[in-house]
Formats: sequence, C-alpha cells, structure tokens
Amino acid sequence: MVSNPVHGLPFLPGTSFTDSTKTAFHRSQTLGYKNGYAIARRPTVGIGGTRLQFNQLSQADLDELANKAPVLTYGEPKQTPPASFIPAHVAFDKKVSSGILRYPLHSSF
Repeated sequence: MVSNPVHGLPFLPGTSFTDSTKTAFHRSQTLGYKNGYAIARRPTVGIGGTRLQFNQLSQADLDELANKAPVLTYGEPKQTPPASFIPAHVAFDKKVSSGILRYPLHSSF
C-alpha cells in the first residue's frame, strides 16, 4: 500500500495501489534475548522497510497522565450501600440495662 496514491486515479474505498519500487516485504524482528530471557522490543521499521512513526511519551508525561484523573482509569467511585434496616426490638433484644429505677413506695400500714 502506498501513502500517496497514483496521481490521476480516484481513491475508491477498498482499492489500494502497490508501490512497484519496494522489493523487501519481510517483517522486522522484534524479539531479542538478554541473559537467556526473551525480551520484546518495539518495531522500528514496518513491512517493506519503511520507518514507523510513533509518539513516545516521557516518564514525566506518563506520571502526569496517570495522576491527572484517576476517574479515567478506575471509573466513577461507587457509593457504599446503606446499612440494612434492623428494627429496635431486634437490635436491643436480650440487652441488660445498667440503670437503676427508683419508684416511690407508698406503704399502707
């Protein structure tokens, strides 16, 4: 496929023009080995030997994006559900009151 099509021909969807000057169509190798472990690398050249253009962010830019809006990463915070309703006669069942009640005692002697 060519980034700049042949001049004079309209570009129709599904139609692509090949560049007849390209002869190497192998894929670049992206797997290397370091200390016996396979390490994946970013490809620097694409199919046909063309340079790949990609934007690489610095560590400061990545940190700024990571800390800027955690809502983008984790979504909206969820509200805690309300506690389930427990009636008073169930909540205070078998509880002993520690108060002393004093009633006046009227003696009828």
